[in-house]
Amino acid sequence: MRRRPRQWEKRSIPGRGKRVWSHARETIPQKGKCYICHEFGHLAKDCAEGDRKAKTEKKRAPTSLLARLGGACRPVEAEEVSKSSPLFGKRLTTTVVIFGREWTALLDTGSEISILPGQVLRQARTDGVDIDRDVVEHPLDTSKRVCDASGPVMSFVAVVEASVHEKGRIKEAVNAK
Repeated sequence: MRRRPRQWEKRSIPGRGKRVWSHARETIPQKGKCYICHEFGHLAKDCAEGDRKAKTEKKRAPTSLLARLGGACRPVEAEEVSKSSPLFGKRLTTTVVIFGREWTALLDTGSEISILPGQVLRQARTDGVDIDRDVVEHPLDTSKRVCDASGPVMSFVAVVEASVHEKGRIKEAVNAK
């Protein structure tokens, strides 16, 4: 609750018979404090200052998928885990064909999503696929977090749709998104 500014009024002091000038404060109900303009009386979602800021902010120009992949793809160094460790089972892999090229895919039955390394898209570009035209890209939902098996949050460049089929099987393509 926020108080109104002081207002002077004449009050009598009980038992003394005197009248003195004192200040009184009257409380008025408040909605809260805005975290955009730091004023009381409204919340950030109702702030006119926030609307002004949103309109003047520069929107990032959309960049091509290939350009975004360039900065995100870098060599990864991994430490070899002991093969005899009882915590780790045998890696289940299969050969899949994506954009006409064979890749080794790790099968993870506990995963809820399929992750396509950026290198697959970069290689497709090298092989002549126009990934900015031929690959269907979906909006990246940043409100959802994806964690790896160890717990850290993963980051992604894009959500794409790609036709994937297992080598040696009847061409039963799966559109992975």
